[in-house]
Amino acid sequence: MHRQALEGYKKVLGPEHSDTLTSINNLGSALERQNKYEEAEAMHQRALEGREKMLGPEHPHTLASISNLGTVLERQGKYEKAEELVVQVIAWGRASGHTYQYEQSRIYVQGWKSASGCGKKSLALSIHIQHYRLKL
Repeated sequence: MHRQALEGYKKVLGPEHSDTLTSINNLGSALERQNKYEEAEAMHQRALEGREKMLGPEHPHTLASISNLGTVLERQGKYEKAEELVVQVIAWGRASGHTYQYEQSRIYVQGWKSASGCGKKSLALSIHIQHYRLKL
C-alpha cells in the first residue's frame, strides 16, 4: 500500500513535494517495522535529503527524518552514525526551537541508547542528564 501511495504522489505531485516526502518517510517506517532495515534506511535517507532541500535543515519534518534515520541505523548496530545524527538533531532542535517536548524525549532516549551502544558512556550520561533537565 505504501509503495502504491508513493508512486501516486510522485506521479501527481512530483518527487520533492512535501506529501511525496511524507509518503517516502512512511514507507521507510513500514519497512523498519518489517525488519527490512537496509530498505528502510534508504527510504529514510531519501526523505531526509528531500526535506533538507525543500524545507531546510532545521524544519520539524527534517528533524523527524534525521531521528527516523538514526533509529534505523541504531537497529542495525550502526551506533556511531546514529550518534552523529542524534547529536545533530539535538543541536538543530535547540537552535531553532522547533523540537517539541515529545520529540525531544524520543531523541534524547535514542541518543542515550546509541551512545551507550558504541561505548561512549560519558556522552550517554550527558544526554541522559540533558533529557531529564528538559522534563523538569
